[in-house]
Amino acid sequence: MRRLAIPLCAALAACSGDAEDLDSGPSAADTGDATTDDALDDGDAHLDVGSGVGSSSSGGDLEGGGGSGGSDDAGGDDGGGESDETMACLPALVFMSLDQHLQELRASTDLMEAQPSANQPIGFLLAPGMPSPPATTIRYANVPGLPCDGASVFPPVCDGAHCYQVECTGNGTEWRTLLWNEAVIDDEQWRLEHVWVLSGWNEAEPGIEFAIASDGRTHAGANASMLAHGRIIDNGFHVIEQYPMLSELGGVWLTYVWENDVFSGTLQIGDFTIARVDDAGHLRPTGACPEPET
Repeated sequence: MRRLAIPLCAALAACSGDAEDLDSGPSAADTGDATTDDALDDGDAHLDVGSGVGSSSSGGDLEGGGGSGGSDDAGGDDGGGESDETMACLPALVFMSLDQHLQELRASTDLMEAQPSANQPIGFLLAPGMPSPPATTIRYANVPGLPCDGASVFPPVCDGAHCYQVECTGNGTEWRTLLWNEAVIDDEQWRLEHVWVLSGWNEAEPGIEFAIASDGRTHAGANASMLAHGRIIDNGFHVIEQYPMLSELGGVWLTYVWENDVFSGTLQIGDFTIARVDDAGHLRPTGACPEPET
C-alpha cells in the first residue's frame, strides 16, 4: 500500500505555529534537509493510498467546488514555460504562480473556515502551477458513519480529476482528509506528478490544520517542489512553505499571515528577503537579490 509520507505529527502538530512565529521567517520553522521527494516516499502517515487510486470507490460521494481564487493583479504568464524573465530573483512564471497560489489559499479560507463540523469533513487541493481542475478550493465529503466514534479509514473516492479519503483518528470526533491528483498534470508551462493536501479538524481546537506536498516543475527547468504547513483560522490563515530546490542561491521560504484583514509575510532565499507581502496580500519584490557564493 502506498502511504502519504508526511508524518502526521509533523504535518498537523509539530509543524503548526502561531502567526507571531511565522512573522520571523524561516528561523521559526524546522530548517532541516527534508525535501519533497522524501515526503512522497513511504512513511508513517495513517491515510493509505493504495493501488486503487485512479478508480472510483463506493466509499462516499464527492461534492463541492472547483475554481481557483485568482487575484485581480497578480496576473499570469501569457507565453510558454520557456521564458528567461525573472522577478524577485526567481523565474517570472514561478513568482507569479506563488502569488496566485496565495490568492487561491485565501479563496479556500473564505469557503472553508465556517464549514467543518463533526459531520462534515472538508478539504482542498492547491499547489503552485496547479490548474483547476484538478485543483479545488473546497471539497465536501459525504461519508457514512459520522461523527467519528473510533479509529477508522474510509475507502478513497476518485472523480476523474482528484481523489479524496477521510480518516477518523480515534481522538473523539477528530477527522483528517487527504486529497491528491488522480493523473499527472502536464500543460504548456507546468508538470506536476504528485500533489497531496492533508487537512485535520477536531472540535476542541478552532480552525483546520493543513499540510501540502508537491513536486511541481516548469518546462523551463525550475524545480518548485515544495512542502508546506499551515492553519486556517476563523479570520484568515497562516502558512510556511519550503522550496528547497527552486534557487541555486539557497533554499526558498515563503511565509504568509492573513488575520483580521491584515497581511504580512516574506519570500526569502536563505535569510535574504526577495519579496514582501503588501497591504493587499500580494507578493511585491524588494528589488534586491543575494549574491552567488564564490
